[in-house]
Amino acid sequence: MGLVLRLAVPHSFSLARVVCSYGFYMMQPNRWLPESGDLERPLRLKDGRAVVTILSEEAPGMLAVRVLGVGELPADDREEILSQVKRMLRLSDEEDLLVTGFHALHPKAKEEGFGRLIRSPTLFEDMVKSILLCNCGWGRTLQMARALCELQFELKGAPVGYTKVLAYEKIEFAVTTVSSSSKKRKSVVARSTTKSRVKRLQKAFNESMQGAGLAPSEMLEAETGTQAFDTQVGAFPTPEELKDLEPDFLSKRCGLGYRSKMLVKLAQDVASGDLELGKFEGPDALQGDSLRCAVLKVYGFGPFCCANVMMLLGNYNVIPADSETLRHLKQFHGTQGVTKQNLAKVVAAVYEKYKPYEFLAYWWEIWRSYEQRFGDLTRMAASEFHQITGVNMKKLNAETS
Repeated sequence: MGLVLRLAVPHSFSLARVVCSYGFYMMQPNRWLPESGDLERPLRLKDGRAVVTILSEEAPGMLAVRVLGVGELPADDREEILSQVKRMLRLSDEEDLLVTGFHALHPKAKEEGFGRLIRSPTLFEDMVKSILLCNCGWGRTLQMARALCELQFELKGAPVGYTKVLAYEKIEFAVTTVSSSSKKRKSVVARSTTKSRVKRLQKAFNESMQGAGLAPSEMLEAETGTQAFDTQVGAFPTPEELKDLEPDFLSKRCGLGYRSKMLVKLAQDVASGDLELGKFEGPDALQGDSLRCAVLKVYGFGPFCCANVMMLLGNYNVIPADSETLRHLKQFHGTQGVTKQNLAKVVAAVYEKYKPYEFLAYWWEIWRSYEQRFGDLTRMAASEFHQITGVNMKKLNAETS
């Protein structure tokens, strides 16, 4: 059973609606359990160890946070776990004020309890996942997030409390490769110090790639296609776990492409202290335009990625506009003459009446249109997550016209 921590929440709070409010809940290592209405994922203790936790709605106004495989924890570790849960579910006085302000402008969202969008337990994870959203389809994004969590398992092993049957033969530092003859999975064990382990892992992977003759995309497809959707293989990697990886290895192992350089540089800058995330979040954080300029200075962060991070930090006045936004404006609002070139200007005008909560109003429409197409997303199986794409959403227009 493990240790149970409890966290008070507003009586109107719904774990299912808060968790299943934004696509990050579909990305590993999050695991939504639609049958029970619980959220399972690894979180980190103060010393960096990963422990599996399950969040449950125990009663109105009360969440239970079960830490599996642990009988007792020091007070600072308990606080660390609860702090991460609060961040994920946006449980703070500041977030309460934002939700109240938005609901004053959007009665329908208030009626549905919509306004808290799930995010990650750390800003670093949010920033990495924002990078994974760029210039690719949703299915690819899900694959890349999963591959990063598989990689973390290969580097560190299973989190404490992980008792599920894994798709690996070894628990400690297993390296997944593909056989050149049968293309079946096998395990290569690497043991040593962290840097040495990383080098051995990279070498073993490169050798397996050369022998198999597979392209990176085929490697990724072969891996994700052989594991059940209801298994997890690790925590989300930390800056310290990513900083010593070679971008080329990360690109091939996780199918990241050009994003691998961005991830490694981000991890190195955060781990070294050259990038102080405290400037983005916390009591000493920058505000407004100063914050936006600071995020834009992060290597590889363009307007879309920056706007997404700003939204995750509670700045809802800029909408991260992409092809999905373009589709939504045309399909939902019937907006004419909108192009990639004028998209940002048009979307700002459409949602100006909700200022400074433009993104929340926009996302309420997006999420409701998803549910109109796919049904209640709190009940959707993980094996179907990749179906939420612009192509499938265009079918809604055809079917209802």
